[in-house]
Amino acid sequence: MAWIYMQVERFGIAKALLEKAVSFMPMTELYSNLGMCEMGCMAWGDAETHLRKALKIDPKNYAAMNNLALVFVNKCEPGLAIEWANKSRALQGDDNALMET
Repeated sequence: MAWIYMQVERFGIAKALLEKAVSFMPMTELYSNLGMCEMGCMAWGDAETHLRKALKIDPKNYAAMNNLALVFVNKCEPGLAIEWANKSRALQGDDNALMET
């Protein structure tokens, strides 16, 4: 359900649903999606927190790494953005979807 709200850019509703879900089942996918909701709300600090939690559970979550790179772009921290983009690319390679972001 939260994914549907994310697709139509209703990030506040998606965030509320994901927060409830993650309180029951702290999974990397839920934290990653929660981070994406925060990105949609331009809450860069909260997005970073959730994406780091996703990576703590699954250190090879290249999508969370890529999104973390985007967070750092928006926080005007290019060094960290490049670092996380490179980590993501090292795991995923030249995936076109990854390269677009």
